Amino acid sequence: MPRIKNEPTVGGGVELANLLPGHDAAKVTQADDHLERWPVAESMYRAIKATPLGFSTRIGLYGEWGAGKSSVLNFLHLIAMGNEDLVIHVSAWRAVDADSFISTLSEKMSAEVKRLRLKPNWLTALKGKFARISGGVAAFSEATGQVVGKLDSDAATAMSMGAAFTATVAQTMMERLKLSRSELIDMQKVLAERGARVIVFIDDLDRADPAILPRTLMTLRDYLDWPEFAFVLAFDKEIITRALEEYSSAFTSTRQPFLDKIVDLAFELKPPPPHLSASLAERAMAECCDFIPIEARVDSATWFPDNPRTSRSIARELGNLREVALRHGQTELSWEAIILQTLLRREASACADVVEEHLLGKDAPWLPMMFERERKKELAAVLDRVVDTSGYTPVSSAFKRLYALIVKLQGLRARHSPEKICYEMQLFTQSPCFTKRELSALVAQWARSNDAVILTDALKSAAYRGAKSSFIAASNLLDMTLDMYVANVDELKGIKSATPRMDVLAKTQDVASFLTMLLELEPGQALGSASARLGFSVRILDVFVRFSERTDPDADERPLRLQETKILEAVVRRCEKQADLYHSCARFGSDDRLSRLVKTVKALTADAAVEDILAVLTKVNGVHLCSDDDASKPKLHLFCDEKSVLFSEQYKDKFLQVFVHSRSADERSILAKNSLDCLKILLDQMGGVRRFWAAHPDVIKTLWSAVTAEEWLYSGREQVSYIHKGLSYFAPDSGIIDPYAADDA
Repeated sequence: MPRIKNEPTVGGGVELANLLPGHDAAKVTQADDHLERWPVAESMYRAIKATPLGFSTRIGLYGEWGAGKSSVLNFLHLIAMGNEDLVIHVSAWRAVDADSFISTLSEKMSAEVKRLRLKPNWLTALKGKFARISGGVAAFSEATGQVVGKLDSDAATAMSMGAAFTATVAQTMMERLKLSRSELIDMQKVLAERGARVIVFIDDLDRADPAILPRTLMTLRDYLDWPEFAFVLAFDKEIITRALEEYSSAFTSTRQPFLDKIVDLAFELKPPPPHLSASLAERAMAECCDFIPIEARVDSATWFPDNPRTSRSIARELGNLREVALRHGQTELSWEAIILQTLLRREASACADVVEEHLLGKDAPWLPMMFERERKKELAAVLDRVVDTSGYTPVSSAFKRLYALIVKLQGLRARHSPEKICYEMQLFTQSPCFTKRELSALVAQWARSNDAVILTDALKSAAYRGAKSSFIAASNLLDMTLDMYVANVDELKGIKSATPRMDVLAKTQDVASFLTMLLELEPGQALGSASARLGFSVRILDVFVRFSERTDPDADERPLRLQETKILEAVVRRCEKQADLYHSCARFGSDDRLSRLVKTVKALTADAAVEDILAVLTKVNGVHLCSDDDASKPKLHLFCDEKSVLFSEQYKDKFLQVFVHSRSADERSILAKNSLDCLKILLDQMGGVRRFWAAHPDVIKTLWSAVTAEEWLYSGREQVSYIHKGLSYFAPDSGIIDPYAADDA
């Protein structure tokens, strides 16, 4: 077997291929044949040897990109070299220029002929012919403006099948490369004595410029007739036939017969059977991502595509997670789900977007149920989008496989939150500041020493690892600490044995203490700013309310409930948007049904809420804009509920004082319009004015005074009269007067 160099070689202006092992390197030895391609190479060699002496033969090796054509050629190369055949490997992909190609081809031919021990005078003459050819091709290349690409070599010689084989240059080569009869006889004699042939591999023909493929094939039809030569053309038949069709409509119905005139015998690389594809995927993942648990690799391998190159490419993509994966605990990441979701994204990215948006995670509908179209019309629309974006027809085997993959992925993601799914898939492009494993180690370290320096160093390292600001790193730390606390408390609920419960309880108390410490830092620091986020405050409130509402709390958890109250109070006092936090409490229901924790939050944020709602009265159309904005509608509750904090003894005078202070004409106009809108909202509520008049007649009179202080145009007067009628009906003893009654009469 010929020795293959492991370093790049440069000579005569030609850069030979780097033969170092690589991710996409073709297989070289029979031991590397894991897809049963060696028998194909043996069959091809038998076909070559069966050709009578004095004849040429042309063999086609068809297969899509990545199917393993180059590996088959390497196997065929080994078989041929073992029988002392002369093998020349020509690539259609890269070359430097025509001169370098011809001189490299001549050097290779000379070396191979010498290996066959041809007569010295024959070899010398052959070298001379090649030297003359080199100059001739260069001249023709310059004259015709043809450009030859970069030359490459893979255990032999490589050349461009683009411009180098266009009609003019190819014809010149044929004219100048003719051997004399005696030379042919000598060559045939040597080859016959050894039972050998000259075998030329023409690889990557489908990677040449499609615009030149038809002319190249036409030229090859004559070029490949040299006696004692066997030519093996490896390409994707679909690409070649499409190029022929685009070149001329004449090839639309005759393109396959045209290829039949070029190729004497065709071998087509079929996709490997499922067990071999799975085996290949397992080996690829073992090489590229051995950090993934073997169970996940084995279970997911059966879903990998049957194209070897694509399979290895996906394994390499997963391999990019090595560094970040090793920062996580053994069970922290859902590896099988990550692998299958990566497969789905690679196979059908647009379809993956639909699936990830609608069909993955908690409470997502199970895809098989979507076939009940009458009951699941909305879900059926999602299925239609899945079909449309998949690129396959619903009855095709490709779609059935894709559908099965989606259903499997749904099962793996059924209990995952959207946040977890997003986090795991973002690991391909974003490195997290903290992982659960790292946070657990930090909490344990702090519990042993209570040293603030530990936290400072940890935040700096986290910001560096995640390439994030210190604020984002601090926010991430707070959110994950709360996540850890929630997980521990939920775990306590299911533990009844004393010893394991005490262990988890101790860890939970450590996390609670750590969280308390994070909230005690100065507001100016990153952690202080991060803890002031409204979203963090709202989430802590939701979590702690859920814990407080448990019907069967264990006695050993009572200290945790007390600690939660202290934590919540600290968060609320620091919240940067206390008014919004107050209004967010509306989702828990009316005041008479609120839990102790919610009442605590409302008490701590009432000042901010009142100041916020009073500011609405001084803004142009402030009340109207609140009624149109869903996010601001909770603010209207303070205006419309006679029991709201705005009309409590503590804050009612503040409300009335807004109308007392002397104001400019513009300010009075703004106040009048907002007062009018407030009264309209009360009238629209069943019994709103009656309740308000009974509880706060001074408020109704104040609002009406602000309305009537404005000089309204005609349409405004109509609204004022409408409000007056409503007030007179629901509060007949109010004694308020319509200033426009006489005008209406």
